[in-house]
Amino acid sequence: MQFKKIVNIFYIITGILNFFPSIAVNSPIVVILPTLLIMLIGVAKEFVSEFKRYKEDKIVNATPVKRLALPGSANFNANSGELAFEDATLAEIKCGDVLMIEDGKQVPADCVLLRVKDSNPECFVKTGNLDGERNLKPKLANEQLSKNLELLIGPKADQSSINLSVACIQPE
Repeated sequence: MQFKKIVNIFYIITGILNFFPSIAVNSPIVVILPTLLIMLIGVAKEFVSEFKRYKEDKIVNATPVKRLALPGSANFNANSGELAFEDATLAEIKCGDVLMIEDGKQVPADCVLLRVKDSNPECFVKTGNLDGERNLKPKLANEQLSKNLELLIGPKADQSSINLSVACIQPE
């Protein structure tokens, strides 16, 4: 990262050129030593920020969520007639997992709203951490999917023949 800064490259090249006596203006050490010191401080600053981000990621990845229990998992019960959810962490979530997000909880990532427990298939999301806006943004679930979700992914559904896809616009 430090070699992306044009000033650092300039001073390193100047220091190298000072090794040639015919074009030397200063001692090479006078130019290279301060430049390397500045670059070392920049590397240390980047290391501290990366380590801080690593620790924050560990905390976020350990956040508990409820994931739909699929056939083969310990919590799956085909005879119950209800959707069963198992405890997981955000680190264990993969693309395509179905999550239950309770009121007031943070949405872990880009999610598609499948169903809302109310009769109105709508929820409101705060996106202040992403875009700085304080207004609640409405998110709508597909009404047909919301009503028939248990038929598609419930315990009695034929999981092997389900193929759901989502069409969406590209982010700007």
